[in-house]
Amino acid sequence: QFEITKITFPDNRLISGLYKVVGTEPDADKPDDTILSIVKNGYTHGAELIREAEVIVVKNHQDDQPIISDAGLNHSI
Repeated sequence: QFEITKITFPDNRLISGLYKVVGTEPDADKPDDTILSIVKNGYTHGAELIREAEVIVVKNHQDDQPIISDAGLNHSI
């Protein structure tokens, strides 16, 4: 009646705009961005997104350099 549908991910592949990555883990047997687990289900109402799914995905290659933010730091010249 209300057409609320749980988001599914065929073949454990991400679908743009329907997920939020909340964690990553390496897995040499799977390609990057393969969903390993769904932490919180996502839902749609017709074509409208109600809530993104929260997922943990494969990330095999970490960047060599961590991203360092200087937000909130005072810089003087």
